[in-house]
Amino acid sequence: MSLQKKDIYLELLVLRCQQQDRQALEELVKLFEKRLYYYIRRLVDDESDVWNILQETWLKVIGSIGRLREPKLITVWLYRIARNSIVDYRRGKYAKAIEYGPPDMLSNIPEDAEQMKFDNIRLIHHALGRLSASHREVLTLHFLEALPVEAIAAITGISIGTVKSRLFYAKQNLKQIIKSEDLS
Repeated sequence: MSLQKKDIYLELLVLRCQQQDRQALEELVKLFEKRLYYYIRRLVDDESDVWNILQETWLKVIGSIGRLREPKLITVWLYRIARNSIVDYRRGKYAKAIEYGPPDMLSNIPEDAEQMKFDNIRLIHHALGRLSASHREVLTLHFLEALPVEAIAAITGISIGTVKSRLFYAKQNLKQIIKSEDLS
């Protein structure tokens, strides 16, 4: 499907969702669930939290899709809602951390960290995990989701120049991490 046809399809899908077409909503979820899951997973460590955030994202989408004024911006709008859900999650997690104390830092270390050095995909994902959240976010949106810089700026609420800067430094840091951890 050409890019223009895909854009028209998404716009029509949004319009159907706005008219409370259940099948259209199911199609929208099917199109974006894996992509949004991956985006959230790059920014949140705990698997169960990722699923909770994804569910919260879809609840917000269902509740507010009728107010989306520009259906052609559906992709940016969905990622923006997911990002806001992550921010809400972090605020809640921060409040709990103050109440209950810091989490066990050793629980985040993968058991098979050595194996990552031999598997390029795992190495890249591991290296992504070592980047700051802001760098991980722009890399995920730009390279893995193929979103343009302008869309990333709209999703994250930062300027285009800041997105470009973060992409530049994120790529440098990612290369450095991979180089330092790849023994081959």
